[in-house]
Amino acid sequence: MIRISHLEDQPFALLPYKNAAPKNKGVQRNLLPVTAGRWTATTDVDQWLLASDLQGVALSPACGVDVLLGEALAEHAVFASWWPPGFDPACTGVLLAGDLFSAPSADVRGASGDVTDVWDAFAQQFACVVGVAGNHDLFDVPNWKRLRHLDSTCRLLDGDVATVGGLRIGGVSYVAGNPRRPGRIETDTWLGRLRAVVAADVDILVLHEGPTDARGKQGSLFVNDVLDDAGFDGLVVCGHRHWKRPLLDRGHQVVNVDSRALLLRSG
Repeated sequence: MIRISHLEDQPFALLPYKNAAPKNKGVQRNLLPVTAGRWTATTDVDQWLLASDLQGVALSPACGVDVLLGEALAEHAVFASWWPPGFDPACTGVLLAGDLFSAPSADVRGASGDVTDVWDAFAQQFACVVGVAGNHDLFDVPNWKRLRHLDSTCRLLDGDVATVGGLRIGGVSYVAGNPRRPGRIETDTWLGRLRAVVAADVDILVLHEGPTDARGKQGSLFVNDVLDDAGFDGLVVCGHRHWKRPLLDRGHQVVNVDSRALLLRSG
């Protein structure tokens, strides 16, 4: 069973970015916290960077113009000096839990659009990247097929399992709900995909929206039911709804990386 054994109280970096203010009242400036921690995973790479809901734009350290926040974070893997000693993106995997788009002007909340450039940016800089699509993520058909069927270094999951970086990782893209709304899959269909992945004995389960609990950590009760019925004992990585404290222990652990990034090393 993979467990997160420690998370630092304070981030080691704060990446400035812009996103839409509430009710689309202009643009606000925020800081993306990048925090270190340790987990018990036995993996083929030195560490993993987990992130989700990177819905903003940030200055590219490579070209000096605004790009999607995820692209900027990936570029900072080689341009920034704030990473912990020994950090090497070529020996680091990436887990993405979805919602990586922002309107280019960063003034529209909940905008949806193509996030292929974010996936490609991480794939270019890091050893491997795997994850799911969020309800605001779009791909054209060729890129969806390409990312769904790449080799063990890059894989977009949707109801299936891949071995990436020595870990069995399963994932279900989008969220359950009314299929007439963007980024939502009919509930029974989505839950069927989730049950199939959970039954495949994965080390890590990546979802856009994860489970909930009674202590204010919002999520999906449907996910709770599936995980509890299956006796799931892996690690869940999710986003979609922000939790002030990212870690939840339900017997298995859930780590919510909405609007944050976590760098996890074994230990």
